[in-house]
Amino acid sequence: MVRYHHGAGKIDEFDGCHGNRLFRQGCKSCPTRCTQLADVMFLYDGSDSMTAENYKQEQDFIISIIRDFNLNADTGIRAGAVVFDSSTQAVGLEPFRNFFQLAAAIRSLTHEQGGTFTHLGISVVRDIFRREGRPNVPQIVIIMTDGRSKNGTATREQANLAKQEGIRVITIGIGTQIDTSELFAVASSPELFLRVDNFNALKDLTLDIAKEVCPTTTTTTTTTTTTTTTTPFPPNPCDDCRFSNGIAYARHETECYLFYHCVGSTRPGSNQRLRPYVKRCPWGQFWDQDVLTCRPANQVNCPTDKCSIGTVNAYGMTTSCRGYWECDGLRTAVASCCGLNERFIEGRGCIPDPTCNDDCPYKVNDFIKAECTGLFLPHPFDQTKYLMLGSDMAYPCPEGVAFSPTACSCSIRIPVAVRQNDAGEPLCEPDIYLPFDVDFKDVSGHYLSTTPDGRVRVDRNPSLGAIGGGTARFDGGNITIWKYANDELGDVFAITFRYMEVRLDHVQSKPEAIVSNSGCQQRCTVAVALDRSTGMAEAHLQTTRTGRSMTEVPQGVPQGWKDVSLVYDGAALTLKVNGVVESVDSKGYINRALSALHLGSACDEFARYYGYIDEFRVYKGCLPEL
Repeated sequence: MVRYHHGAGKIDEFDGCHGNRLFRQGCKSCPTRCTQLADVMFLYDGSDSMTAENYKQEQDFIISIIRDFNLNADTGIRAGAVVFDSSTQAVGLEPFRNFFQLAAAIRSLTHEQGGTFTHLGISVVRDIFRREGRPNVPQIVIIMTDGRSKNGTATREQANLAKQEGIRVITIGIGTQIDTSELFAVASSPELFLRVDNFNALKDLTLDIAKEVCPTTTTTTTTTTTTTTTTPFPPNPCDDCRFSNGIAYARHETECYLFYHCVGSTRPGSNQRLRPYVKRCPWGQFWDQDVLTCRPANQVNCPTDKCSIGTVNAYGMTTSCRGYWECDGLRTAVASCCGLNERFIEGRGCIPDPTCNDDCPYKVNDFIKAECTGLFLPHPFDQTKYLMLGSDMAYPCPEGVAFSPTACSCSIRIPVAVRQNDAGEPLCEPDIYLPFDVDFKDVSGHYLSTTPDGRVRVDRNPSLGAIGGGTARFDGGNITIWKYANDELGDVFAITFRYMEVRLDHVQSKPEAIVSNSGCQQRCTVAVALDRSTGMAEAHLQTTRTGRSMTEVPQGVPQGWKDVSLVYDGAALTLKVNGVVESVDSKGYINRALSALHLGSACDEFARYYGYIDEFRVYKGCLPEL
């Protein structure tokens, strides 16, 4: 039998074998219908990261698999499906459904576009198997997701309970935003974690799923037998990677200032898992796996930092013979250098060595050359962007630098054009500007990506009084601005917009998030919310020195337009609503948040917003005249 792995064969659309898609060219075999006894549940993602087309492709994939099941209440397979987001919808194993009834029932499950609450779905599947499963019949659940669960601990707990109850768990990760380590842990065994690059590639897994459900699916008519042996992988640091904006990272095993950039997106079981490439933080910084970025060493709790453990006064850097970390009185590591032609030896300090002439400090954003070759490619048209091997997505360099094909990094300094007013002073221009006149596009000139869900629309009703003729109407939906995920917001930051809430026939239990970067596993570091119970507009901020701050302003007449500004200047947080101003002391840099910036929702921290938002702007590094 040939076990198909990603990239290892061609799929014919139809082969004449009762109209299915399982035949692979060159195998000379036809799949037979699976006659094995089994109760099978499909658990699939219906969260807000899915487009309508993605959601349909998931359902198409499920239906293509059950088409070849021998569906029989007594002597064959029974199947059902659960879709999860912030809630669940289910098609159980009972009453029994034939193929056409089951396909129609799955199609009836709607795309609600909430959060990725995978643990809720697993809990429902366990309950269905407990109530409707047949005694002594194998129970299998196939879990599909394109993202990271909102509560990873609860997801792993539910998966462990399912496996303890005898349920065989298969996981399928779709795309680049998945949590690899989570899906490995949820699956019953490593080979039962499957992975595809995108939703179009789901069909490539049809044979893999069929074999796991029914091991004797294929009858071979040739005289040649092909045997596939699966070789276990050695430990790979990228198995525990995390994704941010489509790029995967992992902590280095021993060095705090190094980290892994993980490249590739093929499924385990092949010889092409995520490949680790070592990358180095700027001088004096440690890698922070919590926020997936390099930060000053005194701001990072690194488990392998010998200074924080208190066992040494100094220790060396493995990538520089001259570089070392000196431990100050607060057990903080400070990057230091021996002199030219000196080498650092732990316990002895700097000793003469004419062969040691490394650059120290090493260059900012310098890659370790042996690992860099061929990983990054220059963009063919834009020097301020680069391409990553195996991806056609363009990644931007930071402002003020261009990509160097020889250094394999964004390290070429280029002038930054700054527009000026008539007096020759630099203009403070928005980082993003959403007028919502026609659509949801950014018109600031930066072309930042925005993703509205199905419960947000542009309303051009003239009676609303929107500036420019259009406004965004939120009915519990949200707009995601991906650029601000894990972004450095700094200590000079502002948000301005207009809003007008609509009347509700129910009482919200929490303030409504008008704008927030809250995630389901992390509180917001910046937000503006509406508390209908008190009639107050709230501004929230979390900074490196002050921690959490909040101020509030009476929002004025309900169901009327309010002009709002949140301003942070490094010393105070100020909220202004229709000319009424309140401030609170706050100092330091705004803490990073892994979540993107959202208009209209904030997971569990706030309630969803119902109303209008217009003329939305974000400013970084400058404050507009208000």
